[in-house]
Amino acid sequence: MQDGKASQTAQYIAFCRALETQEQPARRLFNDPFAFAQLSGSYRLFARMARLPLLGKLVYAILDLGWPYSRSSAVVRTRAIDDLVLDAIRSGASQLVLLGAGLDSRGCRLHEAEGIEVFEVDHPATQCMKRERLHAFMGKLPTNVRYVSWISSETP
Repeated sequence: MQDGKASQTAQYIAFCRALETQEQPARRLFNDPFAFAQLSGSYRLFARMARLPLLGKLVYAILDLGWPYSRSSAVVRTRAIDDLVLDAIRSGASQLVLLGAGLDSRGCRLHEAEGIEVFEVDHPATQCMKRERLHAFMGKLPTNVRYVSWISSETP
């Protein structure tokens, strides 16, 4: 992560979630309507290209060839964490803490999470970008989400 710049890893994971959301409902593991709205630059362009029949196959082929299993790993990890979070909420959890939240949208994407407090801990630059894009997409920010800025200090 570069000082003052939002996380590229967060963009990449949001890109993977956007691609999964574009799959047919019966085939996809989850739906993240906020993922595409958080993309910019080449991530947004490639996500748009992936919607087209021939270009889409090319986008997936390049992605899977260049970074084998990273897309599938991000998608499966998202679903697994979603399932654990939902189980916890249904069992009575009243708070959710997302460390290194990036462009995660669980606080507004999972309907069960709308009734609990969600704390998203991440770098202020990533949080700023996320808040701006969510506000532009939703017209507001979710009231149950608290953004906790954190800049780690490295020990020499």
